Amino acid sequence: MDAEALVDAEGVGVAALVTPADMGAPKTFGALCSGGSGGRGRVPDEFLGMMAEAMGPLLDAAWRWSMLQCVIDVAMNWITTFCEDDRLGSIEWLVGTEATRTANEGSPYEMGLSGRGGGTLRVTTKDGQELNAIMKNMMSMTGEMLADIKADIDGRTLGDGPPPDWIPEGIKGLKISMKKMIAVALPAKIQKYSQNLMKSMPLKDLIGELKSYKSPPPVVLQVMQGVCLLVKRAKDLKELSEWKAVLPFIKQELVTSCIDFDASLKGNKKYWAESKKATKGLLSDEVLKRGSAAVEVFMKWMEACRLVRTVCQKLRAEAAKEQGSADADADAGDEEEEEEEEEEEE
Repeated sequence: MDAEALVDAEGVGVAALVTPADMGAPKTFGALCSGGSGGRGRVPDEFLGMMAEAMGPLLDAAWRWSMLQCVIDVAMNWITTFCEDDRLGSIEWLVGTEATRTANEGSPYEMGLSGRGGGTLRVTTKDGQELNAIMKNMMSMTGEMLADIKADIDGRTLGDGPPPDWIPEGIKGLKISMKKMIAVALPAKIQKYSQNLMKSMPLKDLIGELKSYKSPPPVVLQVMQGVCLLVKRAKDLKELSEWKAVLPFIKQELVTSCIDFDASLKGNKKYWAESKKATKGLLSDEVLKRGSAAVEVFMKWMEACRLVRTVCQKLRAEAAKEQGSADADADAGDEEEEEEEEEEEE
């Protein structure tokens, strides 16, 4: 530790805690103090400097590890959801392990995150089962998003707030730690990915085929019912019980609404519940078999929205609880209330 990093403050020795040299330009993120009034209990400056030099990298590594662990927890839940549980064997986060396979290869599927505090997220299927094409695509995309987030974390220092693009409108202003806020980083990126898919797909491919259907397979009806309900094209599933009721909404305005849709916003429980009811029992295998590329895009968009919704509800509930708000359980109960509404309607 350079002597310049040591200062006196009313008899207290202060040494700067800085990020490791291999993380780029050194940044100060804290201080190590020794001694009290009149210098009582103060250790020699040389020893204080050595302690700070040793502690800086350790504290920095612990912070980065805790940030990434929060992201990995969200990723594990997300993978379990889009892989539809039954074919998954295990999901492991192996700290410091380099990936030997890519995220879209056969089991085990591996997502490697290089650099300090990195590792490999390894997903193994049961009895060597293969994931279908949609699941493989989602696995590969998740790996890319995780790598982006890891790069974002590597570019920040303990005490920095989250990058603006991590924070959807529905949770801006929440008074929670970055460690908790980072939970929304992966969902936000996945939703953006699904919206970009819609933007990049020619309208004739995204809408044209769907408009041509007179009586589509049930899976097509389910997906589009779920989408239309989320963007409030109907009040409930009963209004969209048949394809002829859904068809008038299959147009450019629907795509625009999906691209602009903010799943992070609070409220609209009934629409979320009705959308879930519409897609209950929906399987990606059936989408691949009986659907189309357009149906796949809409399904991915819908699943991404639900992930954002779930994580943002949890963050709002935690923030309210920390502040002792009377609404502390409001968001935490949204999912349960939505499920109850589904059961009552059935």
